[in-house]
Amino acid sequence: MSLAGAGLFLFHLGFHHRDTEAQRFDAGENKDCTDFAEVVLSIRSEHLNELTRSLEALRELIPTLPMDARWGSGEATAGHIAFHTSEAADFWLRNVILGEERPRGRDAEFTAARDASAIIASIDAALAACAAIDARAPALDADVAPPSTMTEGRAWTVLDALLHMTGHTAGHVGELTVVAARGG
Repeated sequence: MSLAGAGLFLFHLGFHHRDTEAQRFDAGENKDCTDFAEVVLSIRSEHLNELTRSLEALRELIPTLPMDARWGSGEATAGHIAFHTSEAADFWLRNVILGEERPRGRDAEFTAARDASAIIASIDAALAACAAIDARAPALDADVAPPSTMTEGRAWTVLDALLHMTGHTAGHVGELTVVAARGG
């Protein structure tokens, strides 16, 4: 598959991720799991692995990414989108899923120029958060995050937050893959 083709695949995957999981469950593909907790833990593991792969793909993409290339009609650059992607992942993983205090300046992700080393450091922090989740393997049941970790005006289940971040990250990595393939 070409680099642009891989990017479009990741972009598509990011936007259709939740529907696919619901269809798999409805189709009985998890019928061997007699316990709902087993199903949830299996989905957590799959999505955490997928999120890790997306972050690793982003890390590998950074040396080839034209950081100053404009994305869309706004002022955001490819560097802004790369930094935003890793910062968002780290925030959601640490703050919403792990319950750690992790401040975030979302608007600043799109305004300040970042060099490749700053973006890679941010990606590495998000990858470390993935490893922390894997090591702690939090129970992913119907419990919502504590009120202190409400994000976007609502409380999220751990699994819901992980699905959201997996799709968000894959979508942006797909976009950036296309930008890199086009050279800007």
